[in-house]
Amino acid sequence: MSACSEFIQYALVFEQAAASDQWSLLEPLFADDALHVVHDGGPFAGADRGAAAVVAGLRRVVLGIDRRFDARIPEIIEGPEVRGEGIWMRFRLRLRRAGLPDFVVDGEHLTVHRGGKIVEFHETLAPGHGERATAYLQQHDAALHPAGSPYRAPSCARDLKDIETAVRGIFVRCYGMAKGNGDIAAALSICHPDFGIDAVPFRMASRNRNETAQQLGLFFHAFPDFRPTLDGLVADTSGAACWGTVRMTHGGDFLGIPASGKTANLPFFSAFEFKGGLLLRERFFIDLAMLCGQTGLPLQQVLPVLEMLSAQTAAAAAA
Repeated sequence: MSACSEFIQYALVFEQAAASDQWSLLEPLFADDALHVVHDGGPFAGADRGAAAVVAGLRRVVLGIDRRFDARIPEIIEGPEVRGEGIWMRFRLRLRRAGLPDFVVDGEHLTVHRGGKIVEFHETLAPGHGERATAYLQQHDAALHPAGSPYRAPSCARDLKDIETAVRGIFVRCYGMAKGNGDIAAALSICHPDFGIDAVPFRMASRNRNETAQQLGLFFHAFPDFRPTLDGLVADTSGAACWGTVRMTHGGDFLGIPASGKTANLPFFSAFEFKGGLLLRERFFIDLAMLCGQTGLPLQQVLPVLEMLSAQTAAAAAA
C-alpha cells in the first residue's frame, strides 16, 4: 500500500474510531515503535511511543476535548502533499457547542510512512493556538459536556451541513493528492463504484471505477508527471469544485503521437458530484489548444482522433 493510500485509510479509520469507540481499528496502521508528538499543543499536547500508546493518546484527546462539544468539523486548508516518505497538510479543527463561540485550532500534520505503516506522526499547532485552546476550555468549562461523554451524532442542521461540506473538501483534496502522484488505487479508494471522469477537452468519459482506472493508466503513461496545484476549492451539499494550475510533460505515447518531452503549465478546473458519501463524478477542464501548443502535440492531428474515440465511446455506451 502506498503512502497516499495509508494516509487516506488512516483519515477514514480515525473518524470511524472517534464515532464508534472502536480504537483498536487504528493500531494496525501504526508501526510497533511508532512515535506521535503534538508540538505546542496546549490541551492537545502529548508524546507517545508505540502503536498502543499512540492510539491511547488519540483516544484521550477525543474523549477529553472533542466529546465535550456537539459537533466536530475537521478541515484540510492546505495539502495534503507528499514530502519524501511523509504526507503533510495544514488543518483546521472546529468544535461547536450550542450557545458558545466555535472552538477553532489550526496546525500542521505530518505522517511518515515506512514499510506499510505510520512510523512517525507529528502535529504542530499554529502559534498561540495551544494557549488560546487552553483559555477557551477554562472559560467555558461549565457549559461543555463532561469529559469522557459518549459520542452523540450531530443533530443541528447547520452542524450537519458544515460537516458534510468539510468532508467533501477533504475528499477532493485527498483525491487530488493521489491523482497528482499517479496513484490510481489511492485516488479511487474514496470513489463510488460508479465513479467516472468526464475529461471534457479530450471528449472522453468513463462510467465506473474500472473504466476510470484504465483511462487514468493511459493518461499517466502519456503524462507521467501530472501535478495539479490548487489555488481554490469550494464545497457545499450539492457538490464541490476546485481550480488551479497543472504541470504535465508529454513523456509517453499519446494517441499514437510519440513523446515530445515538452512540459505544459496550464490552468485547470474540476467539478465533482457525490453519492453515498463518496466521489461519484469529476468533470475536468483544461485548454486543449494550450496543452498542444506547449507540448508540441499537433492539434490538427489530435482533434480527429479524439472525435473518433468519442464516437466509439458513445456507441459503446448506447449498446
